[in-house]
Amino acid sequence: MKKEKILIVDDSLTIRMQIARLLDQNGFNTILAKNGIKCLEILENENPDVILLDIIMPEMNGIEVCKKLKNSNKWNEIPILLLTSISDTENKVKGLNAGADDYITKPFETMELMARINVIIRNKNLQDELRLANQKILEQQKSVIQEERLKVLLQMSGATALELDQPINNLVKSIENIKKNLNNTENLLYELNNIEQIGQNISNILKRMHSISCYEDSNNTENVNYYKSDEHIQLLALENSDNDYNIIEEFLNKYDNINIIRSTSINQALHLIQDNKIDVILMEYNLPDGNGIDFLNNLLKNNLHVPAIVVTSLGDEMIAAQMIQAGAYNYISKDRLNEQTLIKLIMNTLEKALLKNDLKAAQKKMAEMSIKDSLTNLYNRRYFSEILKKVTNQSIEEKILFFLCIIDLDHFKKVNDTYGHLAGDKVLSEAAKIIKENIKENDFAFRYGGEEFAIIFFESNIFDAKNTCENLRKQIMEFNCCYENYTFNVTASFGIAAFDPLKPVDNNTLIANADKALYLAKNTGRNKIEIDNGF
Repeated sequence: MKKEKILIVDDSLTIRMQIARLLDQNGFNTILAKNGIKCLEILENENPDVILLDIIMPEMNGIEVCKKLKNSNKWNEIPILLLTSISDTENKVKGLNAGADDYITKPFETMELMARINVIIRNKNLQDELRLANQKILEQQKSVIQEERLKVLLQMSGATALELDQPINNLVKSIENIKKNLNNTENLLYELNNIEQIGQNISNILKRMHSISCYEDSNNTENVNYYKSDEHIQLLALENSDNDYNIIEEFLNKYDNINIIRSTSINQALHLIQDNKIDVILMEYNLPDGNGIDFLNNLLKNNLHVPAIVVTSLGDEMIAAQMIQAGAYNYISKDRLNEQTLIKLIMNTLEKALLKNDLKAAQKKMAEMSIKDSLTNLYNRRYFSEILKKVTNQSIEEKILFFLCIIDLDHFKKVNDTYGHLAGDKVLSEAAKIIKENIKENDFAFRYGGEEFAIIFFESNIFDAKNTCENLRKQIMEFNCCYENYTFNVTASFGIAAFDPLKPVDNNTLIANADKALYLAKNTGRNKIEIDNGF
């Protein structure tokens, strides 16, 4: 995980060290500067994520430093948190007007400082992500414009992409040959490199035009290969303007695998999404019952995860940026809207959504792995402690009786020694399966140790609790374990302890009580159930 870098600029050594110690303890990397001049020197070699900047300093004060940074193309995107005195209102205003992102007064509370830093970093990360997304979209749009311009020129000249491709390739090869045999001067070689790059760029554009040209031949629809997947796409067009909707429909109707559903309001769109499987949403900002951000917030509120593309009017880039922050995946301005761009954008958005879903699934799997035992698929010992605390608190709060049972497979070492450890693993897996299948949905089963299991379960009295465990004991005893050519049986011993909310004990005592009952069961013949006599 990335450790954010914080530059602390203050003429007081005590304050610099105090803040640095606090930030180091909270996982940040810190750099210290004693004044504004030293700050500028450090920035020549370092790229901090945030600058904590004192206002009152000798030689160059914080406001001067702030103005210098915010007017620089190199450092203007680094967020600045001003350190001010309580009474220094005038300088607070000057600092914010100079471009500072926030301020905190000295002496400051530790929690407030950390909160302000975390908010600044979170906002910076969002802006960085949005900037990158915007840059990619602009690059896509620029590429499409280049292609369209070149296509028009070719049509006007009567040439085709295929006719021009070969001479351009020959030009590139000729330049390579010249370079090999050249008693070159530095300037001439520089110009040749430029020509080569231009030729390569034109060649790349022409290659892309080959794929675009298949749309232009209306008599030959069989060769359309831009989107090669035949997977069905259900698209919701949230569009209030009939004219804009008709344009979108005209672009997409020729694709048999894209089905368009139209909505003209937020409320209608939400019902359609709940009643239909929608793969992607194409939406405008201004709607009769709200705006695009209202709609995205409603999606989040209703736990509806459908990727959305925003179609904006010219000059609405700020609105689009806000909607990206609110959860939209992509945006396109109406003056750039054409068939190829729209299809690219839809496919890009679907791919991005697929990757996001894969990431969520991977994160969920990792979370499960941290609390599950890989062999038995029961919860692990670490999660046992966490759940026991929660169940104990719930029991006391709601006055509910619950039980803890620890189970130990009898003579398990003999299984490993006789049949091998793989046989032992199978026994553990099968025993876990029996336990899991025979407890209630709101009960918890754990692999507690090597051949030990634990159950946290709810029953109304000790007799029902014993019956639950007796059923498990019989199921384990009667199960035939088959491994290779061997068939054998195992038994288990059980120790039960009760947690009475009217006479609560701490978790360690509860575990010790269940352990004592288990040892009694094992020392008095095994394959039996014993109950803690403290209940």
